Amino acid sequence: MDSPTSEQVIAQFQERLHQAESRCAEQDREIQELRQQVTLLRGVADSLPCFLFQTKNKVDGSELEMTYIGQGIQRFGYSPEQVYGRPELMVEMIHPDDRERYHAMADACLKDPSLPFAIDMRLVSPDQQVSWARIRSNARQLSDDYLSYSGICIDITEEKEIEARLAESQQQVKLALTTPDMGIYFWNLETDDLVITGKNFPAFGRQVDSEVIKMSDFVNALHPEDLPRIMEVIEDLIANRTSYEVNYRVVWPDGSVHHLSDRGIVQRDANGKAKLFCGVCWDVTHLERARGELESKVVKASAEIDAMAARWQAMSDCSPDFMMTLDRQGVFTYINRTAPGVTREQVIGVPMVDLATPGDALAIKSHLQATLDNGEMRQWETTFSYDGGVLDLLVRCGPLIIDDEIQGAVITSTDVSELRRTQRRLAHDEQLLRELWQLQEKERQLTALEIHDGFVQYVVGAQFALDAVRYRLQDENHPAVEDQTKGLEMLRSAITEARRTISRLRPLVIDDDGLAEALRYLAAEEADRYGFDVAIASEGEFDDLDPLLTGAMFRIVQEGISNVRRHSGVKHTDIMVRRAGDQIEIEISDDGKGFDLSKVSHERFGVRGIIERARLFGGSANIDSVIGAGTQIFVKLPTLARQTELHALQQSMSHE
Repeated sequence: MDSPTSEQVIAQFQERLHQAESRCAEQDREIQELRQQVTLLRGVADSLPCFLFQTKNKVDGSELEMTYIGQGIQRFGYSPEQVYGRPELMVEMIHPDDRERYHAMADACLKDPSLPFAIDMRLVSPDQQVSWARIRSNARQLSDDYLSYSGICIDITEEKEIEARLAESQQQVKLALTTPDMGIYFWNLETDDLVITGKNFPAFGRQVDSEVIKMSDFVNALHPEDLPRIMEVIEDLIANRTSYEVNYRVVWPDGSVHHLSDRGIVQRDANGKAKLFCGVCWDVTHLERARGELESKVVKASAEIDAMAARWQAMSDCSPDFMMTLDRQGVFTYINRTAPGVTREQVIGVPMVDLATPGDALAIKSHLQATLDNGEMRQWETTFSYDGGVLDLLVRCGPLIIDDEIQGAVITSTDVSELRRTQRRLAHDEQLLRELWQLQEKERQLTALEIHDGFVQYVVGAQFALDAVRYRLQDENHPAVEDQTKGLEMLRSAITEARRTISRLRPLVIDDDGLAEALRYLAAEEADRYGFDVAIASEGEFDDLDPLLTGAMFRIVQEGISNVRRHSGVKHTDIMVRRAGDQIEIEISDDGKGFDLSKVSHERFGVRGIIERARLFGGSANIDSVIGAGTQIFVKLPTLARQTELHALQQSMSHE
């Protein structure tokens, strides 16, 4: 065979070179596609709760180099740059309790590269957050001394948490099923086997020999009275139903009767035939007993409520007041009685404001709103007109609270018509008394003036005339001088007594110089006549007061001083009279022996007179006395007497 020529050889080499270049190009394309796939895979991995990694390990374990690590490592608290710089971080981030398992797995895989590296362990981030990781990788032999591991690390923290919760739930279910009060069962209709959980199944009240029994064992435990009903229920379930809920009784070996409650489902095959009962059985004996006790209590409570309702009805029927309830809209829902000529049907279902007079409707609406919205207690007076006349009513309104919520209002209305008529008559009588007192004061004043300007002047004139006669008789040594002197003394005594009578009737100094000066005159008279010390102090002006009021103030002070002088056992008293705005205050105090006010006779007019005078002028008198510690009398009077009130009452009296 002829040897190829050099041209042929060159052509063959060129052909082979071309084929090699084609294969290289093809391999380059495959490598490029592979790189793209790896890049895509790494991108996908970075978007998932995991990261890819590649290491170069010396087979003796002395060297570790990270040749690649994905961005997903950041979810564990580290960056790729940190790991590239310090590959030992891959070991340091392992939880201390898991490092021993890691090293054991690593040593085994380095000794036998055919073993896959597979481990679940905990990783700790720089901020001490603990996560679970699942690592899977395989080795590739680079040389006799080096291996390359390529793998994936998946974050399985959520999976582990779910496993922990599931394990806890399973444990709770297991604990629940260990109680003799509950059990789970499966009844296979084909084999008639009844599989129960635990040997202390609630239906039997004893331990059974096996957790697989026959349905007949259960049937034998049923209460005889419930057996027919339960068998009918079972037949119906097998024929028609897919779920059930049934209660029944069983008899335990000790003769005790227990109540059970079953809940379950019926599984059927493709043809709809019942094949399996799956259910839960509870011992609800304690609930049935509690229900029975509760029913007894409800019956008892209902009887008590009925009794209370009867008592309430009797009380409301006997009450002279109008008693009623309103709903949240202010509509009558109950009334115990009505005014003559008015029926309950005319009131029930009617808003309360519709029965009010036009002048009272707005105020009543405001009162009801305060009670229904805020739970306030309100009281007001109103009138109600009916065919037989007009009622004066005192209304009290409070919230009707049920289950801590305001459901309406409770109202009592008291007929105060007779009381108001009595008050008007009393006011009329008081006004008459005041007018009589005023007339008496005027008469006393006139009498005092007549005595002062008439009798006293004549007696004083007679005294002056007798004095003149006495001087002439003394010069003549007349024997009648002594008798004439006695006559003069009697005249002087008569003048003094006349002036005291004038003071008791009404001191003229009140009209001439005012109340304050009259009180000082009274104090001086007490000192002159009885040697009794009276300290008078006053604040404010009294000149513009009604003369009748100033007369009452003078009499109160006069009576107070008289009481101290006669009963206290001391020789001094302090009097303070002050005017503060529209209020008059009188204080009479001593440090005498005191007295027990409850033991003072009503026939003693002193204390009672002070109290009645104060009341008559719309004021008050308080007496504070302690035996051995003295007495204080506090009187308060309005500067404007109750003329307006009395006038109004008199006007209403005149319209009756």
